[in-house]
Amino acid sequence: MTGWRAFLHLLWRDVRIEARRPQFFAASASFGVLLVFVTGIALDAAEHLPAEWVSGVLWLDIFYAATVGVHRHDFKDQEWGGGEGVLLAPVDRSMIFYARWVSVSLFIAASGLVMAAAWFLLLNPPPPAQPGLFAFALGAGALGLGGVATFVAALTAHTRLRDVLTPLLLFPLAIPLFIGVVRLTAYALEPTLGHPRVWVADVLGYIAAMLVVPWLVYEWVMEG
Repeated sequence: MTGWRAFLHLLWRDVRIEARRPQFFAASASFGVLLVFVTGIALDAAEHLPAEWVSGVLWLDIFYAATVGVHRHDFKDQEWGGGEGVLLAPVDRSMIFYARWVSVSLFIAASGLVMAAAWFLLLNPPPPAQPGLFAFALGAGALGLGGVATFVAALTAHTRLRDVLTPLLLFPLAIPLFIGVVRLTAYALEPTLGHPRVWVADVLGYIAAMLVVPWLVYEWVMEG
C-alpha cells in the first residue's frame, strides 16, 4: 500500500467512524456552545470589550472544547481496539499520524464554526473587517490544534492518567498557537491594531513544527 493510499484510507476510516457516531463533534460543539453561553452571561455588554478580549474568549472556548472532543475520539479507539488494528497496517507510522491529524483538524474546524456562530450571536462582536484573515485564523488554528492534540493523545494513550495528562500537556504546548490565533482574530476584527505579519509567521511556523517533530518520534510513541 502506497503512502498516499494509506493516508486517504485512514482518513476516510476516521471520517466514517465519526459520521456513524459523532462523539467528537457532538461533545466538542455542545460543550463549546455552552462555554460561549456562560461567558456571554458573565461578560455582560460584551460588545464594549476590546477585540483582543473577545478573540481570547472565542479561542479559549475552542481549545477547551477540542480537548473534550479529542479525549472522546481517542477513547473510542482505545475502547474498540481500533488503535491496535491500525498499527497492523503495513505503512509508515507517520502516515497514521498525518491521517489522524487531518481528521481531528476537520472535526475541530466543524465544531469551531458552530462555536464561532454562537460567539457572534451571544457576544455580539463587530463583524470582521478582514473576513479572509478571520477565516485563515479559524482554519490555521484548527490545523495547528489538531496536530498538537493528536500528538499529545498518542503520548498519553497508554497511561492511566490520560484524562488528566492530556490537558496538562496540551495547553502549555499550544500556547504559541493560542497567542497567534488570538492576535490574528483581533486583527481581523480591528485592522487598526497593526499588521498581522508576525503572527501569521508564528502560526505557520507552529504548523511546520507539527509537520516535522511528530514525524521523527511518532513511531516510537505508537510502539511504546
